[in-house]
Amino acid sequence: MKRLFTLAALAALATARVAAQSSAGDRTSINVLQELNLFPVQSMDFRDHFPSERHVFSGRGNIAQWRGVSIPGQSHISLTFSLPNALLRNDGASVPFSCGTTSGIVLSGVNISQFNPNAGDPDFGPTTDQFDVFLGREFAESRTPPESDLCTVDITGAGPGFYQATLTLTVAVL
Repeated sequence: MKRLFTLAALAALATARVAAQSSAGDRTSINVLQELNLFPVQSMDFRDHFPSERHVFSGRGNIAQWRGVSIPGQSHISLTFSLPNALLRNDGASVPFSCGTTSGIVLSGVNISQFNPNAGDPDFGPTTDQFDVFLGREFAESRTPPESDLCTVDITGAGPGFYQATLTLTVAVL
């Protein structure tokens, strides 16, 4: 009898425990990155101007910027730009575009290099886990930069309309 009572009590407890039991699932994940990831941060936008202004320059608030993520302390990188020589309107009209010989900047941690974007930077590093590339100046801009640090659009005699082009930065891990 005692044994039957014990079995009945255990069965009641087991039932009570199940009635109060709960479970929840949660996911775990990992995003495996390639050794280098690059994305645009800011586009160079010259905004609205009149042809009588002739030359419009990049600078504060009007630069292109990219951010890269790579393996910390292990990566030396090369930087190459594909820059247009003109901005185009949808009907084929164009305005000349150019970037100065010192208008590229790459920054990673305490390492910084100013370079000619028309030639690129063949070996920068080592990088930290993140690096930034600027085109048209701005990084720590505390003075009026020389024209060689800027990009320029010549709108002398240009007809009205929206002109555009693509600036492409290619980064390779060395």
